[in-house]
Amino acid sequence: MLGHLTNSNLTNIYKILQNGYLKSGKESGTTRMFGIHNKPSKYIYMMFAHTSKNNRVITYNFELDTSLLVEKKQKSYLNIGWLGKPSKNAICIDHKSNLQLDKLLDDFSSKLPDSAFSHEILLERQVNLKKYLRKITIYSESITRARHTYNKIITLLEKEYPDVVLVIHKK
Repeated sequence: MLGHLTNSNLTNIYKILQNGYLKSGKESGTTRMFGIHNKPSKYIYMMFAHTSKNNRVITYNFELDTSLLVEKKQKSYLNIGWLGKPSKNAICIDHKSNLQLDKLLDDFSSKLPDSAFSHEILLERQVNLKKYLRKITIYSESITRARHTYNKIITLLEKEYPDVVLVIHKK
């Protein structure tokens, strides 16, 4: 699974779900989140949704299926570290990588340092959430502050994303 940590207020999450696509820009994050610039990025930032070797768990707002990396028009880059753009050593993945995707991802994962924030996956194109979204995590305190928006998210998930798992996370 791939994880994306958005600017996580419920209004942004609702807008993204309502639109049906995860896109680069202000709703899904800026490069400032990664300490680089304070402007929208042309990339969507993802990470492997996993527990690091030291058992540090990251809670992502959106977890997506890795098969999106080989979607016909998608171009993705795997970087060790957080650079905000493809490094000269980045691994480029496109639809031609389909046959070896699992091996490619396993090889890349095996090279990562023992840190939850050891890498980035950069996507060039928007992601169709109805096709690739598997799980949404919402923090419980945000529900308390925006109950009406939370209820709208629940209704939208039931109608448009019936197979997506919703998790309420307590910090």
